[in-house]
Amino acid sequence: MESLRRDLRGNLKKILGHLHYNLKIVFSLNILAAFVLVAVTPFLFSLVRLEYSNIATVGELYLSVIGIILLPNIINIEDIDNIKEVIYIRKTPHIITTILRLAIIIIFMFILISSIILLAKLQQGNFPFWEISLGSFISSLYFGIIGITVVNITKSLPSGYLIPFAYYAFEFSTRGKYTKDFFVFSLLNESFIEKGNLLLIIGGLLIVNLVIIYKRS
Repeated sequence: MESLRRDLRGNLKKILGHLHYNLKIVFSLNILAAFVLVAVTPFLFSLVRLEYSNIATVGELYLSVIGIILLPNIINIEDIDNIKEVIYIRKTPHIITTILRLAIIIIFMFILISSIILLAKLQQGNFPFWEISLGSFISSLYFGIIGITVVNITKSLPSGYLIPFAYYAFEFSTRGKYTKDFFVFSLLNESFIEKGNLLLIIGGLLIVNLVIIYKRS
């Protein structure tokens, strides 16, 4: 019994150590930039008594860029930051480390986005909180996953930022004329259905990226 307790304590210590290490790695200037973007939102937009169309504009056209800011550099952050020395010596599969980092950033993204939507809702907003929060989050995650995919394929971080921003500009200018059922900013049309289609693409791209990372590691 005592040996079992020691093993459990040892495993818990390893898990917490791994989590602490990855938290230090992922919280970079990108996190600060995303936090500032969210912090200045109440000064850029009035969040008082917003209707669906108003908050959808804030979520889709403003908060969705958080995914582009946060996600593309997550996959190979040691290489991107030019970290050469051994900084974590415990034997851990890289795929597990990648999944953990993605989970940390994705949760952080949702907290940032939903906090602004909640703030607007508390200020007598007339809109469905979860629909707007999840819809804006899915748009942000979609752009971010595209950025990750580009970085994984091209090994170019600048391309991982440029291509999602170009996609953003395309959707912004065409307003779904060509993407139709896969229109990223569908909340602007007060439609949530397209978000399900985006989730399917997100899931597929995530699997592709994890397979690439697994094979490389």
